[in-house]
Amino acid sequence: MRFLSIEPLLEDLGEFDLKGINWVIVGGESGNGARLMEKEWVHAIKKQCKAAKVPFFFKQWGGVGKSEKGRSLDEKSSMTCQNARIRRWCRNNAEWK
Repeated sequence: MRFLSIEPLLEDLGEFDLKGINWVIVGGESGNGARLMEKEWVHAIKKQCKAAKVPFFFKQWGGVGKSEKGRSLDEKSSMTCQNARIRRWCRNNAEWK
């Protein structure tokens, strides 16, 4: 499995090639002095993943007070939905059995 771990996401990445990528993980910066992540940056990546039919996993918001923001994007948690998709993908690919 080839995946992109885009964390911490600290700027708009623009368009990028997802050929050969099986999964994209996006998350904000954590820890003391963590910088903010803009919602628009996350949505731009999610849109590209959808167009390329690549599973998208939203891990967490970054910045100060990230625990109040939680792990939901647009009031939907990626955790449950995407984890199930990744587990199915792994079960169906011999190298991950």
